[in-house]
Amino acid sequence: MAPANPTHVGETVRAHRSRRGVSLAQLASAAGVSKAAVVALEAGRGNPTLSTLAGIADALGISVSDLLESRDPPTILVVDPATIEPLWHDDAGSWARLLFTTAGPARAEVWSWTLTAGVNYASQPHSDGISESIVVTAGTLRLTVGEQTVDVGAGCAVTFGAGEFHAYESTDHDVSFMMTVHLRPL
Repeated sequence: MAPANPTHVGETVRAHRSRRGVSLAQLASAAGVSKAAVVALEAGRGNPTLSTLAGIADALGISVSDLLESRDPPTILVVDPATIEPLWHDDAGSWARLLFTTAGPARAEVWSWTLTAGVNYASQPHSDGISESIVVTAGTLRLTVGEQTVDVGAGCAVTFGAGEFHAYESTDHDVSFMMTVHLRPL
C-alpha cells in the first residue's frame, strides 16, 4: 500500500459523512476526537494518529483501509513493508503498518507489527462483527481481550472478536506479528 494521500483521506471522510447525513460535530463526538481534528482531516491537513483514523472509520461504519486506499487494486500486488509509512510508531522503535486490504465481500486488512520490549499498545473496541487473527513471527505477544490475558509464542496463532477493549504487549523482548483484521462484508 502506498503512503496515504491526505487529500484522498479527507475526501473519503467527507463523502462518507455526507452520505450518512452526519455533521462534523456528530462525527467528532462519535469518533471521540475534536471537531478541529475532523475539519483538518477533511481538509487534507494534519497527521492523524492510528487511533484517530480508527475512531473516525468506526464512527462512519467503514474500515481504516477504506479511508486510506483507492478502490482500484492492481491484479498482483507485491508489498515491501519498508516502503510503507507506519500508521503507528513510538520513540522506542515499535510500529504498525497496514500492508493491504483484500478485495471482495469478505475483506480483510493485513498488518505487520513490531513492538519493542516493554511496549503496550491498547486498542479501542472495533465495530460489532469485526475479528482479528494474529500469527506471532518472533518473540512472545501478551494479548489482552476484555478481562482475559494470554501469552502467544512465536509460530503460534490466536483469533478473537475485536468488539471489546484489547491490547498487544511485548514483555522482556521484542515481538513481531502479522495481524489480519476481518471486516464486515460490504
